[in-house]
Amino acid sequence: MNNFDHILWVFSSKAFLPSDIIGGIYPANFLKIKQLIFLSNHDPSKTLDILKPKLIILGKCLNSNIINLTLEAKKRKIYIISIFDDWHFEPQSSREKIKFNFNKELAFLADTLIVKSEGAKNLIKKNLNIESRIINDCVRYKSLEPRSKISDEPKLLWFGTSSNHDTLITAINEIIETNVYCSLSIVTNVTENIKNFIDNIKKDKIKIKIIEFSESNLIKEAELSEVIIIPLFNDFKRLVKSSNRFVDAINFGRFIITNKTKLHDELKPYCYSGNIIDGINWGKKNQKKLFNMIVKGQNFVKNSYSIKSIALEWKKLINDKTIKL
Repeated sequence: MNNFDHILWVFSSKAFLPSDIIGGIYPANFLKIKQLIFLSNHDPSKTLDILKPKLIILGKCLNSNIINLTLEAKKRKIYIISIFDDWHFEPQSSREKIKFNFNKELAFLADTLIVKSEGAKNLIKKNLNIESRIINDCVRYKSLEPRSKISDEPKLLWFGTSSNHDTLITAINEIIETNVYCSLSIVTNVTENIKNFIDNIKKDKIKIKIIEFSESNLIKEAELSEVIIIPLFNDFKRLVKSSNRFVDAINFGRFIITNKTKLHDELKPYCYSGNIIDGINWGKKNQKKLFNMIVKGQNFVKNSYSIKSIALEWKKLINDKTIKL
């Protein structure tokens, strides 16, 4: 079955999250699946009457009306696939608690659950005794020409959202303690907290530039960079995260340094795991190995995380003989 006219991919906000784009819109566009933004003022019955889906795929739930849509769909025996992002079962705010309650209700209503990591799969099994399947996000940005040369004053890049600024701060402190000359470009949604931190640290040997996030800004800084750093914490929040920052960094064709964790093991062969300065020194001494690692990483991402590759995983799931439509 390759005609997907009977499928509806549903998003719950006009402001698309990155996970909506690389985990939903891109594969849906590739497979020519109809997409719907279902807001809190929309009518579930009228929507289903008009669109008549046999299968609904739900992105991250951000409004309670998605629950109403799902309940109405279940009455009509419509198959439900629900995607769960960043669900670590330990809400850190009242807003996050509301989202997690949506997740819990949807988890028991859905016929199939999709997550982005092994950690998320294990947590859902542990907390709800429900099985889920992993389908990763696809690569978001264009591939760049590989660069393996590292200069005497290395050009480092960190990119990500403010939710990961805690790991960035740890990395900056680590670099400062080693007393090595380098430059660091930070591409992110700029907050007062991160600006204040950078303004008040000792910058004798490190030059730091902070840039507001945009696709063009990120690609420009990636082209200028020699090393991309992705510090991680082995904590409950990072356990359920998508691997998309690693995938995009590998696709940029740069030397990636991360710290030793149990996260995203499938991508670790294409990164250096350990102290940032130790990694830079290893890269300088092992130019040939570094170049081979970068090229192999780009090929792996191309084969496993391209829009086509991820879309075909969705196609395989939709065509699974166990899904009765």
